[in-house]
Amino acid sequence: MLTAQYLTRQGVTNVKKYTASLADYSTAAKPELVSGRLPSELEPGHILLPEDYLTILGFTSAADALNKPIIMQLAGLTGE
Repeated sequence: MLTAQYLTRQGVTNVKKYTASLADYSTAAKPELVSGRLPSELEPGHILLPEDYLTILGFTSAADALNKPIIMQLAGLTGE
């Protein structure tokens, strides 16, 4: 099992490391999207980013965040 240690974005001034959490993606949940489309399954390396993270990660809008890289530090049960 993996846990998120922090979430950040490289190359943007004044962006810090923020706590984050992970949840399994389920199409049954049908989250409301501000931008983009709801996939039938997430591709490896892709996430659904909560709207609250847009500003703190330095994005100007939800559309600005589409397909932009972020950094998520993960740890396993052993802490590695």
